[in-house]
Amino acid sequence: MTISATTSGTMMLDLTGMGEDNPLPSGASQVEMGYFYQSPPPASVLDNQLEMVTHWAIQTASGTFEGTYATPGAGSYTFTEPPIRFTRVSPANTETIANLDTANPPQARDYLYIHPIDAREAYTVSHDTVLYRDAQ
Repeated sequence: MTISATTSGTMMLDLTGMGEDNPLPSGASQVEMGYFYQSPPPASVLDNQLEMVTHWAIQTASGTFEGTYATPGAGSYTFTEPPIRFTRVSPANTETIANLDTANPPQARDYLYIHPIDAREAYTVSHDTVLYRDAQ
């Protein structure tokens, strides 16, 4: 997995080579990403936990909309391309990690985890569910 900046200033998630573990819809290997916020977060957020979301598309009564931030607006909608939410936890993190499995916590503080866009869906952050950065 690689997250890199593009020339247009966005981020690109590349999951080439993940095979069956690839979480992207329709087997895509690359997708544009954005911050989980409508604008870049302040440095204080980046120093702890950075939330990102993949490109999404929704269908509403007035048409189809696409984007790379998480809140597409009020009203009733259906995801035609559902987003995937990622959180990167930095080594300097001082914030609480939601849904942390204290019996099996991640063994490093520099990791990424995938979780549902809908906060009501259950997920657990543990050593078995996070993706660690390769040693460089």
